[in-house]
Amino acid sequence: MTSNPVFRGLLLVAALALAACQQQPVSVDYNPDTAFDRYQSYAWLAESSGAGSDVEPLLAERVQRAVDEVMERRGHVRQSGEADMLLRYYLVATARTRDQRSRGSIGVGGGRSHVGMGISMGFPLGGSRVKQRLQLTIDVLDGDSERLVWRGVRELALPDNRPDASRAAIQRAVEDTLSRFPPSR
Repeated sequence: MTSNPVFRGLLLVAALALAACQQQPVSVDYNPDTAFDRYQSYAWLAESSGAGSDVEPLLAERVQRAVDEVMERRGHVRQSGEADMLLRYYLVATARTRDQRSRGSIGVGGGRSHVGMGISMGFPLGGSRVKQRLQLTIDVLDGDSERLVWRGVRELALPDNRPDASRAAIQRAVEDTLSRFPPSR
């Protein structure tokens, strides 16, 4: 590796920028007057949960399964009848992009007394991939009043049409979102 401090600084900036692009922030809103510590059990509001018509139904099932796993791991008990809190989710497609897998770039570099320039082209091997961007919203409602007390929203990108990849992306998105529930004061 080079000892050039400018080069190392550029590498650090590029690495930080790449890391920032990978993280999807979670947007949270909640009612600050709610006593969240009293919520132990939950039930699903199935009739108001689900996905938009442009989202595969299997993805919606994966969201509900992931929420159940996270809530159970945190000690919340799922009820079929009355519960302390009611959960619902929405999964909506926000964009669908096609990655052609071809690339091109121009680079300029220099050393002590030399300057160089290069051009590269990439050729699409393996065709194109479709990436789907989704918005996941998870709501928590009070079980008695059925009023919204907490909402978490996060965007996620499904890498391709592989079920294992979509399951992993959804699991990460649900865990990230519910990591902010209950809110810390």
